[in-house]
Amino acid sequence: MKLVSKLTAMLAAVLLMAACTEKPDTKPEETGTERDIVYAISGDEHRTELKSDAEWDALLDQFCEYAQQGQSVTFYNMSITAHNQGKGAGLKEVTTFSTTNRAEIKAWMKEMELQGKTVNITFDKNSGTWNGTAYANAPHYEETGTCYTGTLVMAPLPALTSPVVPGMVVALRINDDTTMLLLKNGFLAENVELMVDGANINDQVTLCGTIREANDLNDNPFLMLDITEHNEGALIGSWHYSCLAVTDLATNSEYMLNTDLYIPETEGQSIVYTFADDGTATRTVSGTNTGTTTGTWSLTDDGMLCCDLLPAGGGCWNINWLSHSTMVISRFGINPDDKEIYYQMQFDIPENKLFKK
Repeated sequence: MKLVSKLTAMLAAVLLMAACTEKPDTKPEETGTERDIVYAISGDEHRTELKSDAEWDALLDQFCEYAQQGQSVTFYNMSITAHNQGKGAGLKEVTTFSTTNRAEIKAWMKEMELQGKTVNITFDKNSGTWNGTAYANAPHYEETGTCYTGTLVMAPLPALTSPVVPGMVVALRINDDTTMLLLKNGFLAENVELMVDGANINDQVTLCGTIREANDLNDNPFLMLDITEHNEGALIGSWHYSCLAVTDLATNSEYMLNTDLYIPETEGQSIVYTFADDGTATRTVSGTNTGTTTGTWSLTDDGMLCCDLLPAGGGCWNINWLSHSTMVISRFGINPDDKEIYYQMQFDIPENKLFKK
């Protein structure tokens, strides 16, 4: 069965998340729960704050429209976990759902959002089926697929949007008859180093991945080689520590969250974590108490990030969101009074990291 995909090519940097900002605890209005949603449409990352249930319902309708256009939609509510994940039930489970009914996929997305999971949906145009996957940890890609040797070239961007956006994207030319656009984490790109670190156009390389067939808006077919990495590959490098939210679940009420928000910059610090491919990690502090601490990091079989340098005693954290520009991790803990607390930590890329430029 052909995969029909009308992808939105990402020709510039993925949008960085808005900076962490401290907000007062307030009782929600009658319009419903406020939400802080981070989402990606075929790899193009965005973030939005919703003030009502009506806005949430409208955004889910937009997600359905994107999926029907052939795009992959992934989202995560960055504010939901502190509200109702106190029990931690089912956090390790991966849930899948398929239906031909749009109302049913919307109801399922709402249910998974309430469980604090990251949700992905796609739409199979041939069968009219919505397919959903919900998980606590970002997908752990396996090294499957076939390896191909060819020359890195720039190829015309297919007609993926209306009006058509002209441009060139990185591709792998196998021979005179076969050129495959490179697809990584759901997007195409015009920067070769974004796709293959340290490479240049006209270099001969060997890349492993899965061939995907797609059609543009005019139903012209084209090939893509999906070279999406393991989570290890996405994690490796430097990450700026944006903020840490600590929620006392034992004292939360229906309308009030007892959350302490720590933002390093407000304390006169800038903190960067670096995860190296040999399993070592560093925590570098600039400003107050300048210094570097070394440690180790690893991923568990179910995709949790374990690092002894992380706050609250380190430990293993769920990876709720992971892109090349943003990472959100979380875990539960116990306070000195033996009560359950919830940690959520946000990262973005350092200002000096040359990535997606």
